[in-house]
Amino acid sequence: MTPTFPACPDHLPRVLSPLRPSHYALLAYWVYFRPSALKCYLYQSVPGLFDQKHPIGFFRKWGTPAFRNLFVMMPVICLVLSTLLGGLMIAVAAWSLHLPISLKRWPDGELLGIALGMTLGMAFGMVGRVMGGAALSTLVGVTYGITVGILGGTTFMVAFGVIFDDVMDGILTISAIAAILGGMAFTIDLEIGIALSLAFSVIAALSFGSETLVQALLGVRLGALVVRGMMSIAFVLGAFRVLLYPIQFLFAVASLFNHAIHPIRWDELTILPLPLTRRVLLRRLRDDEQKGLELLKATARNFFRRGSLKAVLYKYIHRHSHPLQFLYDLLQNPTFDEYLMIPVTHQDREEFLSARQVFLGEFALRSVDATKHPRFSRSVWWLNLRKRHATPLTEFAGMLYDLSVAQHSGQEAIDLTAYVAIYSGIKRLPDGKEIALSYDAIAQFLNYRRLSDLFAAEQIGRDLAGSLFFVDAIRPPVLQALKRLGHVGGSLRRIPEIEGNIQEQLAILAGAIRKLNDIDDLIARETIPLESALLRQIVKQWQRVMLEEIGKRGNADAALALMEETS
Repeated sequence: MTPTFPACPDHLPRVLSPLRPSHYALLAYWVYFRPSALKCYLYQSVPGLFDQKHPIGFFRKWGTPAFRNLFVMMPVICLVLSTLLGGLMIAVAAWSLHLPISLKRWPDGELLGIALGMTLGMAFGMVGRVMGGAALSTLVGVTYGITVGILGGTTFMVAFGVIFDDVMDGILTISAIAAILGGMAFTIDLEIGIALSLAFSVIAALSFGSETLVQALLGVRLGALVVRGMMSIAFVLGAFRVLLYPIQFLFAVASLFNHAIHPIRWDELTILPLPLTRRVLLRRLRDDEQKGLELLKATARNFFRRGSLKAVLYKYIHRHSHPLQFLYDLLQNPTFDEYLMIPVTHQDREEFLSARQVFLGEFALRSVDATKHPRFSRSVWWLNLRKRHATPLTEFAGMLYDLSVAQHSGQEAIDLTAYVAIYSGIKRLPDGKEIALSYDAIAQFLNYRRLSDLFAAEQIGRDLAGSLFFVDAIRPPVLQALKRLGHVGGSLRRIPEIEGNIQEQLAILAGAIRKLNDIDDLIARETIPLESALLRQIVKQWQRVMLEEIGKRGNADAALALMEETS
């Protein structure tokens, strides 16, 4: 089953208004701290952007206020934030270097920088259109139009506003500011930002190392190497959002008193470790399980917080009074049918996985990605550096994960033989007996490939009904389906007793096939997809056996008619 687009928050405005100052702050917040909200905003307000088969036209797109207002608001956001940041940078540079300030020149520099930065950022958007369509083009254009616009405005404002006596001081100052803001801009895509920062770290080390060596040997200072090294270090600081880290750290510590202010609640792009992260996630789960899972899902979208997801899930489920009930609630939770990572392009929709599959894999201690994209597959290994002990619960989750992968890959024949020890190993857990007995019945039913095999199903169904209270079960439809399959097997016992009566045998077989059709309807309607695939495999397999028996009795026409009825 294809995952669905994540539900948009209720408080998300349908249209950003240029007449409301709070909406400017909201758009800037989305760009720098919560990019998923910008995607949701576009999805709910301009859904045509995401339609790959019938993309929205140019005039219709620009005729939509929700789309048009984004580009109207971008210059204002760039101007306000550039003025604030640039003014602060000018004050710091002038004070620390004892330099004069040119009040007349800095507005010219700021406006020029914003114009150049926004032009460059929106040019990235045009590249995004070629690579991924209108939605990606809009997201890239808006995001980099704002971030690069602020970068340009701030940098040019300092360059024009501070009168540097020493050219090298000016170059170093301006380069550092540009690199820090550039690093923060590229970290909107976390993995690209970190990959670039690692490359710049190497460049910085080589530059400073070379400059030190040349100065020691020749007594000459090469300014180009110093500038390159300074820019590289500044880019790394920006990419890791180091300037924001003190604020994030203080909010994280303050979450001891109010967990709602922890950065994981309002910043999707945190990278560096934050104290009390797991405590906040666990507390939210204990206070309200559904809202806690929603927070976990939002946290898991951050590649650098997936370790917290794994740790919290592991701890919470193992301390849960009914861990299997929680696990099956997770499997049945409709919000986990959604993509974990929010898709933008058609390729994203094919590669991104559902939140359910990712959570199941994480709890199973598997190296699972939220996407099949090789760029992330190459990086997933380090999410599992800390190994946790496998338990019967994690092994059972691993079995469910394997079955889920088999189902999504279109594998029709699934064999449970390799998992007998796993589902038998949870029998002592609360609700474990139900799981173990039902999977044992499913495994046996899957092995029935002859008419004589089906006769044993009746006793298995009786044993299941006698061993469990269906009312207290966590999966009553599964048990009900298995019980009815047992009845079908029992109804076939009369066939050997009436060996000479072909018509009655055919009637029994036809009746059994119709009962299987009814069971199939129950399975499709009331069981979760993962177990539905197994149960429906049983139904199809048994129907095939019965159709073969009808054909053996010389009634090929009846077999064909029933085959059409069951298909």
